[in-house]
Amino acid sequence: MWNNPVFRYELRGWRCWRRWPGWAKGLGAGLVTVAIWGYGRGLLGLAESLTSRGYVWEWWQGLTYLLLFALLVLAPGLTANAITGERERRTLDLLLTTRLSSAEIVKGKLYARLVPLGGLLLLYLPFAVLCGLKGVPWVAVGGTLLFLPLCGLAGTNIGLYCSTVSRKTATATALAYAIVLGLLMVSVGEMLWSVRVWRSSPWDPILNPFFTLSGLYSALRGRDLGLTAWPLGFLFYGLLALGGPRYIISRFGRQEG
Repeated sequence: MWNNPVFRYELRGWRCWRRWPGWAKGLGAGLVTVAIWGYGRGLLGLAESLTSRGYVWEWWQGLTYLLLFALLVLAPGLTANAITGERERRTLDLLLTTRLSSAEIVKGKLYARLVPLGGLLLLYLPFAVLCGLKGVPWVAVGGTLLFLPLCGLAGTNIGLYCSTVSRKTATATALAYAIVLGLLMVSVGEMLWSVRVWRSSPWDPILNPFFTLSGLYSALRGRDLGLTAWPLGFLFYGLLALGGPRYIISRFGRQEG
């Protein structure tokens, strides 16, 4: 992927710090050092406070759901301007005249925008390992570490697809967040309807990633939340994450060909 010129060009956009003056670079390095030190101290303090299994689960679920929310908020916006930005700058035709294929263009833009999400997941990794050592089943840790990247990639695919079919970045962004919100609200509405008629539905976790994780955790803890179809949630977001780029590439190639 590093040989992809689109990928390298997009990454250079994240390295604007090179144009900072010397004092700003020093200040930024100091702030990053303090942040890393504070993060390490926070993990050590958390390790000391996690003394019971129930308390570990509270921390685990709370911060995991918070990270999932952050992924769903950030991922679509990172790619919503990938293609529309080129159209608005009138550089898309120039990009298409190069010898790059549609796959190289789409993958270069997608993978470069996954870098911030990868950094966010790397910050979560020590916390996940710590909770695994303190009592959270490793099956839950492994399942979560598999599911969160799938959700992040699915969100970026949604944003990239909307950027491909839209002419303006504002339109693509609004459409991407409407799709994500629709995936969440369909399951929430179905769940509320199920509760109203006094029965639970096992299909709630398919579209809503929060319900998928809740179904996994409840199954591991022996609690019946009625979310028995949570494996289908893994399957749905896996297909959306892994199959999305191929469809977007074919759509982009037909549209711009």
